[in-house]
Amino acid sequence: MFWPRLATLLVYGVLANLLVMPASAQDQTGTITGVVRDTTGAVVPRAAVTITNQETGATRVVSSSSDGTYTVAELPPGPYTVSTEFPGFGRATQRDVRVSAAGTATAELTLEPRLEDVITVTGTRVTGRTAIETTAPVDILDSEALQSTGATETGKILQLLAPSVNF
Repeated sequence: MFWPRLATLLVYGVLANLLVMPASAQDQTGTITGVVRDTTGAVVPRAAVTITNQETGATRVVSSSSDGTYTVAELPPGPYTVSTEFPGFGRATQRDVRVSAAGTATAELTLEPRLEDVITVTGTRVTGRTAIETTAPVDILDSEALQSTGATETGKILQLLAPSVNF
């Protein structure tokens, strides 16, 4: 009679521990949440948000939702760097965001507008004045074309004959 009760108690004890263990394991991690905005205060949807653990270098990348919010859960406690970027904006970074066990840290990020590094030139070259046998097309200006402008300064002549030249 004693042994069956002891066996039943042991089974219940093991089951209770198994049910409690996942809950306590979840308490060992934290969350970072925030909103990505531009300088006017408007939210920036689909911005890439990178969370980097400063101690281990482990990185997680998520996208901000349609309302500009993001959440990264199950992060080990420690200091993190949170950065975001989006085309047409510079990178915004917040360092030393502290994550604690079972805690939620907030990192609000504001993107500054910037000019793109890519320049697109659209236009046409004057037919008959272009040498295309070279690596890059080159305008050919003969002395007759130069004299026909009436200008005497090189910069003015080039602006009249090749308007895409800027000084």
